[in-house]
Amino acid sequence: MNESTRNQAGQNPEMEMELLKIYIDEWKFRQDSLWRRITQFFVIIFFVSTLPVTVAALSEKVILPDIPKAIFPLCGIALSIFFVWFCFSEAHRIAAIDSRCKEIIKNNFPSDYQKNGLPVLKLKEETDEKGPLPIFQWRMSIWVPVFLASIEIIIAITMLILVTLKMI
Repeated sequence: MNESTRNQAGQNPEMEMELLKIYIDEWKFRQDSLWRRITQFFVIIFFVSTLPVTVAALSEKVILPDIPKAIFPLCGIALSIFFVWFCFSEAHRIAAIDSRCKEIIKNNFPSDYQKNGLPVLKLKEETDEKGPLPIFQWRMSIWVPVFLASIEIIIAITMLILVTLKMI
């Protein structure tokens, strides 16, 4: 939104309420889309990383293409890195929409309707007012993908070790 449109919206509460509805719909869509993609990525990466082991364990009739089996776990690692990048970019978009919604609410509603921040949890011996470490301010849309990607990378490395040691 350019500056003149933003100024017009600031002077017109009805326009800001319409914008708020649009932003909230976009926020809901992005949240829903992100969580569906997280599930899909996790299943696909797990399948790709473990394909040689899964095929060897389930059936001897299924034959993989004549390519090195180490390619599958390496692809799993590459997909995990892409997965984290994708989730971070979506989380950034969601945060931008969220901050804009909060700005509109702050400008148009009394403080009773505004969401308060979470209290800062500190140990008793901490006296400085620096606040929590940035890692503790991450949203679930960042924590969950990082955790799942870490699991996927560990699985892919395990599969890579199994394949290179010819245990399958």
